[in-house]
Amino acid sequence: MVLYSVSFQENTDGSFAVSSQGTLESSYIGGTVTFETTQEVTGTDFDVNYPSAGEMLIVGAANSNVLLRILDSVFVELDVDDEGDGFDTGDVTLPSSWDDLDAAVDAL
Repeated sequence: MVLYSVSFQENTDGSFAVSSQGTLESSYIGGTVTFETTQEVTGTDFDVNYPSAGEMLIVGAANSNVLLRILDSVFVELDVDDEGDGFDTGDVTLPSSWDDLDAAVDAL
């Protein structure tokens, strides 16, 4: 089951803005995750470039969550709260790139 909403705007100068929220339920991922854009995802040339700013919160089992923070069109950070108790000193921030995330999705 997938329930989601997306708002997408592309301007004549090539800039874009995306907001989204939804729920994905599947045995393939072991249950249900929800996601929500907490800061509008923006960038330029949507068909060519990765987004360059914004944030998305992804929540899974036991309220565990990942905050995807877009640093620029090359790099992102994943703030991981695996216990669902809010981001604290026991949690981890994983630096990554859009290319690495793309490769991870392709591996699925």
